[in-house]
Amino acid sequence: MPLQESGQIRKVKDVSKDYVGYDLEYFDKEDNLIGVEVKATKMNKFHHIHLTHNEWEVAKKMKENYHLYLVANCKKAPRYKIIKNLKAFIEKGKGVIKPMDYKIEFF
Repeated sequence: MPLQESGQIRKVKDVSKDYVGYDLEYFDKEDNLIGVEVKATKMNKFHHIHLTHNEWEVAKKMKENYHLYLVANCKKAPRYKIIKNLKAFIEKGKGVIKPMDYKIEFF
C-alpha cells in the first residue's frame, strides 16, 4: 500500500517550480512538513550530485525534515536511497560538500 493511502503521509505537493529548496513536500503523521529533494541518474550508482546554494541552505535549516531521494538506474530498474537529514549525513563524514562556483554581481 502506498504511504499516502496508509495515512503515513498526506498533502503531497509538487513545489519544484516554487524555488523552496526541494522538489516535493508533504506532511507526515505527526503533521511535520517534510521537504523532499529528488536526484536521479541512469547510472548504476551516484558518485556525486549537485545541489544549489538554496537547496543546501534549506537542508541545513530543515535538518531531519529534509529528505534527499537518490534514484539510480532510473531508466531500467530504479534503486532508491533516502537520506533523511543531509546536514547530519555530511557532519558524520558520510559525504563531503564542496562549493563549486561563485556568483559575480555587476554594479
